[in-house]
Amino acid sequence: MTAALPLTVAGTAADQASLSGKALLRSLLIPRTISVNGEPRTK
Repeated sequence: MTAALPLTVAGTAADQASLSGKALLRSLLIPRTISVNGEPRTK
């Protein structure tokens, strides 16, 4: 159990980092698409 804990912690940290990175990219890209097209996009 104790040996697997650091792996799971590192894995969740990497997942959180990738999720936050994608959220940052979306937050930067979405306003641009809205301003360019004039329509809010869900994707």
